[in-house]
Amino acid sequence: MKFLRALFGKRPPAISDEQRALNAELAHWSVAKLTNPELGISVIRLRDQRPALADLAEYRTCVRVTWPYETPNGLPDQVTSAAQAQFDETLEPLTSDNGFAYRIMVLTGMNVKKWVFYTTDAARFSAELKLLTEPRGELPLVLEVSHDPEWAFWRDIQQSVAARVKEAKASAH
Repeated sequence: MKFLRALFGKRPPAISDEQRALNAELAHWSVAKLTNPELGISVIRLRDQRPALADLAEYRTCVRVTWPYETPNGLPDQVTSAAQAQFDETLEPLTSDNGFAYRIMVLTGMNVKKWVFYTTDAARFSAELKLLTEPRGELPLVLEVSHDPEWAFWRDIQQSVAARVKEAKASAH
């Protein structure tokens, strides 16, 4: 019996299809800490590539959901951060795999938290956001919508962050 246990060991737990899909999605994301002498520290979660969706060309509208706050260092205090984390979870149905919206970035710093999505239908996105947030009461949210079929907003930020990360790695050596 000890021989068989040693030979075969303990099997790793089976990974569900849902967990496998989540792991695949997370592999496309990066987290970076950005420092600007004038604006302070920001933390950005950014999708490295556009999602591989068959109907990606339909995701022409960029939606930015911004939660402004005021702190001396530009980062949210504990109470605000906890409320924003709960809100982040509330946004989960708008994140991906829903056929109309895809989250591609979250920025925290400079006295704002900003969630960025691309959607096929801005009106539907706004309606779904309202349904998701209504139970939470009034939140200090600002919604910005722009036509962006080339994903220029995401591309510009993605390229800027990639350049800063490259510079940081080069200066570290």
